[in-house]
Amino acid sequence: KNHITEFIVTKERFSRFLQREYTDPKYIDTGGKGILLNAPTSKYPYKNPLFTFMFIGSSDSFSFEHLKDLYIDTDWSYLPNIICLFDKGLIINVNKSDLNKGIFKVNLYPEFISNKLENEWVLLNFDKKRSSIGTLYYMILEHLNTCVLGSPNMLDYMQNVFEINPENIDFINNY
Repeated sequence: KNHITEFIVTKERFSRFLQREYTDPKYIDTGGKGILLNAPTSKYPYKNPLFTFMFIGSSDSFSFEHLKDLYIDTDWSYLPNIICLFDKGLIINVNKSDLNKGIFKVNLYPEFISNKLENEWVLLNFDKKRSSIGTLYYMILEHLNTCVLGSPNMLDYMQNVFEINPENIDFINNY
């Protein structure tokens, strides 16, 4: 629980300090130049969502009771998209009505879900450890195949990451 709480705090902090331009859902990257289409190629409002995950190697003491309040009280945009419990499975978000129909549909980007009552966080159990990491790998590949990443202004980006501002700069000549 402590690791997930720290993750949430870090992701909230990133969202405050690391602002980036969103990629239009009609944009297609063509080697750094890109073109706009007349129709979106994504159902999401932008094509460069932040994809986050946690990997936990040993989860012997894991219980949903540890996470229940966190997942109820936390905005889904600050939760990890996926938690891989190597020895148990994946915590993912799924559509409940589809699941009741026998259709297993993972919501890779839970922050875009408007009706949270229609979706739920579940543990997808695996009996083989390699299935957990293999499934996580394919979900990461799906994210990389469907999103468009641009080149950030690295100077601005690093100043925000390291919180470089006039209040934390000392001039040598002042000593």
